[in-house]
Amino acid sequence: MLQVQEPETRESVASGTSSPTAPQRRRQLVLALGTAMVVLLVAASVAAITWNPSTEHAPDRVTANGPSPAPVSPEVNQPPGVPTTVIAGSPAPVAAPTASPKAAGAPTPATPPPTSSTGLPCTLSTGYPLTIPEAMTTGRDGALWFTQPGVARIGRLTTSGAYSSFPVSGVPGANNGITTGPDGAIWFSQGSAIGRITGSGTVKSYTLPNGGKPGRVVTGSDGALWFVETNRPVVGRMTLSGDVTEYGLSGDQPAKGIVTGPDDAVWVARGNLIRISNTGDVKEYPVAQFSQDNVLPEVATGGIVAGPDGAIWFITEHAVHRMTTDGHDTIENGTAAPNGPQQPWQYDLAVDGNGDFWISTVAAGGSSGGVDRVSGQSPQDRQPAKGYPGDAPIAMTTGPGGAVFIGTSPSTAKGPPYGPSNILRLTTTGTTVVKALPCPS
Repeated sequence: MLQVQEPETRESVASGTSSPTAPQRRRQLVLALGTAMVVLLVAASVAAITWNPSTEHAPDRVTANGPSPAPVSPEVNQPPGVPTTVIAGSPAPVAAPTASPKAAGAPTPATPPPTSSTGLPCTLSTGYPLTIPEAMTTGRDGALWFTQPGVARIGRLTTSGAYSSFPVSGVPGANNGITTGPDGAIWFSQGSAIGRITGSGTVKSYTLPNGGKPGRVVTGSDGALWFVETNRPVVGRMTLSGDVTEYGLSGDQPAKGIVTGPDDAVWVARGNLIRISNTGDVKEYPVAQFSQDNVLPEVATGGIVAGPDGAIWFITEHAVHRMTTDGHDTIENGTAAPNGPQQPWQYDLAVDGNGDFWISTVAAGGSSGGVDRVSGQSPQDRQPAKGYPGDAPIAMTTGPGGAVFIGTSPSTAKGPPYGPSNILRLTTTGTTVVKALPCPS
C-alpha cells in the first residue's frame, strides 16, 4: 500500500507558531486530488449501472425533404367500376381549343439539393442517390435522353457511356414523360407545362391551360405532342408552337400510359384502353378478363406499346394483353391472381427490335425488382433477363440498335451503403451496365 510519510513541522521564528511547510502543502494537494478522483470513479460506476440504453434502432430512412428515391407504384385496381361497354363518340372537350401562353425564355434552373454531411450534393444523407432516371427516350442523335427529377436535370447518355446533363426546373418526381419531337428537340413534362430542350441545352416551357399537369408524353403521327394529365381525366395535344387542345375522358380517373398506335391514333391506358384519333374522336374499349371468380380484375396500369404485328400491347398487374386496332383484346401471358394484395407487380413495358417484349416488375415498397422477356412469337415463353442485378427498374425505352435500355434505382433491400443509379442495356445474351450515373457537374 502506498504510504505518505509526514515530515516534521518547524517552529516559525517570526511568529513563534507552527505553520505548514512546503512539503506539507504538497501532501495536502495530493490528498485533495486523490479524493476528487475517487468521487469521479464512483459517479461513473453509478452511471454505468443505472443507464439503460434502448435496444431498438430506428431504421435508416430513404427519404428527405425532396424527391423520394423509391419508385412510385402504379395504382392497384385503379378505376373502380371499369366500364365494360364501348363508349362511342367523342365526349365534350374540357375546354374549347385554346392556345397556352408561351414562356419568355428558358425557366430558371432549380436550386440543387443541399450538400449533406455524409454524402455528395446529389445524395441523401443515407447515401441514397438522387440521380434516378424517371422517363427515357432515344434522341435523333442516337443518345439516350432521360429526366432526373431528383437533381433537376435532363440527362444525356451516348452509347459509349459519355454522360452530360442540363439543368431544368419543375420536373415532377413521378409520372413525368419525355419524347423526341418531330422537330428533333426533346420534349418533356414539367409541373404545369411542357418543356422543350435542344441538344445544346436551351430550354423553353409552354404552360398548360386550366391547371393541367402533364404526365407521359409521346409524339403523334400528326406532328404534335400528345400527353396525359395526372390530375384530371384529360388527354392533351400541343403543337410545336405551344397551342393546346384538350380532350376530356369519361369518369374521374386520370390516364396512365400513352402510345402512338400503328393506326395513326393515340392509345391511352386507363383501366380500359382509350383510342383518340387525330381529329379528336374518342372511343373506349374494355380489356379481357379471366373467367375465374374472386380474382383481381384485369386493369391496364400504364405500360403500353405498339407491337410490330400492328396491335397494341399492354400490361396489367400480372398479365400481358394484345388489343387489335378495332378493339378486340386477348390475354397473351399471365395467370389470374387471387383477390388481395399481390407482389411483385408489373410496372412498365418495352418492345425491342426483334419484336420481343420486356416487362419490368417491382417488389413491395419499390425495394427491388426484376425484368422478364416475353417472346413476341410465342408469348407464353417468358424468361427472366439474364444477369439483371435486382435493382428497382424505373424507366424503359427501345434504344439504339433496337435493344431495350432501362434506368434503375438501387435496391433498398440490401441496405446501405447503396449503389449508384444505373443505365442498363438488356439483350437476350445478358445485361450490360452502360453507365453508373454520377452527380451532375
